[in-house]
Amino acid sequence: MWLFTEKKLLFWRVRLKKILLVLFCGLVFMAGNVKAEMSINFQNNFGVTAVDVWTAMEIPETSDTTWLNDFDQFNYKGLIQLMFEDYENERISYGVELGVHRLYFWEEKYKPEGLDARWTGGTVWTGSVSVLGAFEFANDVFIMSGLSVHSFFNGSGLTIGIPFALRYEWVLADKWRLPLEIRADWVFGNDTPLGVGAGFGLKYLL
Repeated sequence: MWLFTEKKLLFWRVRLKKILLVLFCGLVFMAGNVKAEMSINFQNNFGVTAVDVWTAMEIPETSDTTWLNDFDQFNYKGLIQLMFEDYENERISYGVELGVHRLYFWEEKYKPEGLDARWTGGTVWTGSVSVLGAFEFANDVFIMSGLSVHSFFNGSGLTIGIPFALRYEWVLADKWRLPLEIRADWVFGNDTPLGVGAGFGLKYLL
């Protein structure tokens, strides 16, 4: 099951809205008062999700009445990151991220007794809000990690996740960068899907 059950889902949705409101207000305050450099990055990553779809969707691998008819594990991440450079150490930055994640597709076929076969399924997506920290350990080379809250688009609940990325930023112009990264995202749901991939972005220094 997901980290939060249906009984707790409404409570956490309300709390998440409050967290997002506080976070937004904090960002507005920081944007108006911070003296360090800020940046915004639009990132697209592509890869594969390491997950046992049978376990994740609770489908028996051997059954006369229900089985996994089709699936794919293509992973996509669309991310928006707002980062703030640390005032005392320019190699350290921190910020927030909004993201959408395609984890996998599944199609289940089942045959009720005395009836024709039927199908159900869909694509598992989440939306995420993350707090990130990044460290530039070599010129234009960064490691990044943090903590995420994921909401499943199918309404099955909320859970937490951990992102980890290794990134190189190619300087395009004075204020423009082309981030190239490899990234892994652990999503603590059924079978803990792990999205691994690589991609590119477009970063602007504000």
